Amino acid sequence: MTMIMIEGKAVTDPDQFDQMVEAALRRRPDRLTRFFDLDQAVERLADFRQGWEEAAEGRPLIELTASVGLMLADFAQILGLGDEDTARVLGPDLASNLADYQDARINVKEA
Repeated sequence: MTMIMIEGKAVTDPDQFDQMVEAALRRRPDRLTRFFDLDQAVERLADFRQGWEEAAEGRPLIELTASVGLMLADFAQILGLGDEDTARVLGPDLASNLADYQDARINVKEA
């Protein structure tokens, strides 16, 4: 199933698609409409889970403790969000914290 996001609204009905695209482009001609493949997103999230299962080495995932901020950043990447949408998802504080975190990790690896 292909889901199309138009101005943050999911459209799966082909009859509504043309009408919504025209209306969205009249309101926001500067913003491109992107196609969202639900099957691909599900596959990427399943891969994400499998990566965590490997890292957990047999421990139940429900018992793991992880950073919500890092997971949100991972989800933004998995979904293929652009910079503007990623910034909206993360918010300014988390985006700044993640930038600092990534800079610190790079500095440690260089040392």
